[in-house]
Amino acid sequence: TRHVQVVTVRDTLPPAVACPANVTIANTPGACGAPVAFAASANDNCSLTTLRYYAAQAEISSPHTFPVGVTVATATATDECGNSSQCSFTVTVNDVDAPSIICPEDIVQDTDPGSCQARVDVGAPRAADNCGPPRVQGARSDGKPLEAPYPLGVTTIGWTATDGQGNAVSCSQRVTIEDLTPTAMRVEKIGPAVAADGDRVVYRLLVTNDAAIGDGSPIANVTVEDELAGRASYLIGDDGDGFLEVGE
Repeated sequence: TRHVQVVTVRDTLPPAVACPANVTIANTPGACGAPVAFAASANDNCSLTTLRYYAAQAEISSPHTFPVGVTVATATATDECGNSSQCSFTVTVNDVDAPSIICPEDIVQDTDPGSCQARVDVGAPRAADNCGPPRVQGARSDGKPLEAPYPLGVTTIGWTATDGQGNAVSCSQRVTIEDLTPTAMRVEKIGPAVAADGDRVVYRLLVTNDAAIGDGSPIANVTVEDELAGRASYLIGDDGDGFLEVGE
C-alpha cells in the first residue's frame, strides 16, 4: 500500500522593512515645498514582491515634492504570499522665505474743514508669500487705530506681513497732515462811517470755524489796513463772546 502525504508550507512571515531616517529640509526658494529623495530597504525569507510608499493617503515615489510642514510617509513591503509590513518616517519642510510687501504711497493731506486733524484713507499694502496670502497688520506711531483721525504733523504707519511659519517683513508709510486752509476772519469797523485825522477807529474781528470760510486755526496777530489810519499790526485777545478785540 502506498500513501501520498501532501505537505503544504505556508509563508506567514512578513518581510522585514527598514525606513530611511527622518528628513528636515528648507523649502525650494519661491516654492511652498521641496523635493526629497528617499529609499527604504526590505528583505523576506522567500521573495519580496513590492515595496511601495504612501503619504497623505496617496501613493508616492522617490523623489517626491513634500509640502511645507511635517509629512508622515509610510513604506509598505509585501511578499509573494501577501504578507506585508510597514514602517514610517517624517519629512519636515521648513519655509524660510519671508513674504514680500509694498507699502502704500506716502500721503500729504489738508486738515478736515473746521478741524486740526483729518480722516485719511491710508490704503493697504500689497503682500504676497510663497505659501499663500500672509497676514498683514498696520500700527501707527501714535498708537491709535488706523481709522482714527490723524493729527497735524507726521504719523508713521509700520506695516508688517507675516506668513504661517512666522517669517515677517515690514515697510513704513508716512501720513502728513498740513494746515493748508487760510484762517478766516470777518472784520467789523465800529465807529463813525467816515473818520477824520486823529479820530480813534475801533475794529472788531470774528474768527469762525465755518468750513465754508476757514479752518478755525488760532490767530496770534493781525494786520489791519484803513484808508485813513494806514496799515498797522495788532496782537489779539478774546473778548469771551466769540469776537476778538484788537489792541496796540
